[in-house]
Amino acid sequence: MNWSQYGPAVLAAFLGATLTDAIFAGLFIGRIKRSHSEVWRPWVLSHIFLEFALSRIWTALTCSVFLFFCGFFGLTSLQPAVMLAIGSWLSIALPLIAQAAVVLRLPFGAIFGGLAAWLAKLLICAGAAYYFL
Repeated sequence: MNWSQYGPAVLAAFLGATLTDAIFAGLFIGRIKRSHSEVWRPWVLSHIFLEFALSRIWTALTCSVFLFFCGFFGLTSLQPAVMLAIGSWLSIALPLIAQAAVVLRLPFGAIFGGLAAWLAKLLICAGAAYYFL
């Protein structure tokens, strides 16, 4: 793996994943949070920046690990990278969000928004692996 291309790939995937999170959180979770307020934590201005920073750390970790696996295993063409993204989504994100949906009785919009955001995030990482690596 060429490490000089790894940094720009992670940066591009991170920026795309951050934009994806903002779009899906605004479209699906924003409306649902107002109608089902008992599930969500209370909004405190001093904590919102900490929560945003922590969520960006997880996004950066997801993008960097996914791109590392793509580069390490030679999955730099589009089809294998997309297959890894879909396999990761089916084996990691789907069971976690489905379990949370059953236990917390989340509305369909929050479930769909979370699943779609994870799939879009992983597909953006696959696109960055194809383009940069």
